[in-house]
Amino acid sequence: MKRVALVVGHDKRKKGVRLKGGYYEWDYNSKLVNEIFDILQKTPLKDSVAIFYRNPDIIGYSNKMRELHYNIEHTLQPHLAIEFHINGSNKRGVNGHEVLYYYKSKAGKELATNLNNIFNKLLQNRDRGIKQKTKTDRGGGFLHRGSYPCLITEPFFAQNINRYDIGTQGYQNLLGAYLEFIIDFIES
Repeated sequence: MKRVALVVGHDKRKKGVRLKGGYYEWDYNSKLVNEIFDILQKTPLKDSVAIFYRNPDIIGYSNKMRELHYNIEHTLQPHLAIEFHINGSNKRGVNGHEVLYYYKSKAGKELATNLNNIFNKLLQNRDRGIKQKTKTDRGGGFLHRGSYPCLITEPFFAQNINRYDIGTQGYQNLLGAYLEFIIDFIES
């Protein structure tokens, strides 16, 4: 059976974009990832997923990514790692989802396409597409490490939190999109 590393983007000290309601990207995605994990723990797939966090005590992005991937590989030996994020922008009216992958990874491109298609089906926002990244691009430090495909997800912009906030139908759709993708991947 395939295994998936669920990685919460940012860390408990540098929490990412601030959302309306006084909480941050890291808080939102920590809840989301734990809910995905808890649901899968009640299924035969329970040993196929594990949650990972960046170590806030490590200095430097590259060092954090090295340690994160070392922990992922030695704990889970995954077939896929997904890092959960939320886009931020100062522009009014931005909306949409995107999935990032490492440009040299054919499997990453295929998986990014699959997840993006599920986002298109379940999230009611603009399709910003899949985006290939090099190791020096934003997110590339996560995407290029590891011997397994890695994805970074940006399912919506922080300005649209009202549509995807915890307890809303949008949140349930987002949760459903991730579960559908992860279950399909594990069982394929």
